[in-house]
Amino acid sequence: MIKTYRKTATIQAEQFDGSQKMIRKYAHPVPKNVPEPSSNSWVTKNGLFEFHIGDWFISKPDGIYGPINNADFERDNTELPVIPKMVANYIKTAHNYDLSLFEFFRISVQSKKDIDSEWVCKHFELVARAWLDGYQVEDDK
Repeated sequence: MIKTYRKTATIQAEQFDGSQKMIRKYAHPVPKNVPEPSSNSWVTKNGLFEFHIGDWFISKPDGIYGPINNADFERDNTELPVIPKMVANYIKTAHNYDLSLFEFFRISVQSKKDIDSEWVCKHFELVARAWLDGYQVEDDK
């Protein structure tokens, strides 16, 4: 039976801007048996990948990186939610105490001084995504 899965690996990605700096940064040695590619080519095990402005270079936790076209990247990846530092600290503490997401919401709604409960209530879907998938902390203003 075929089952459907959602990817959960966290990656880092940089969108290709066409600059020589990025071409040099992501240069890949060309094997002798492959014809000399253009400057916008990447040698993969399946042959040459022609990348264009707007495509992405991804790196995974295991250190493997490579190109992916913009359409595939947008289909397969969603940027981690950005949350305030106070909420991020509260999520971290809740994880350390092995609280459930339900307990986190219950306590955060009841608490008026430790966390901005109004912000959590207003952005509960974003907070739930942050809890489940990870998050980025909002820059200090």
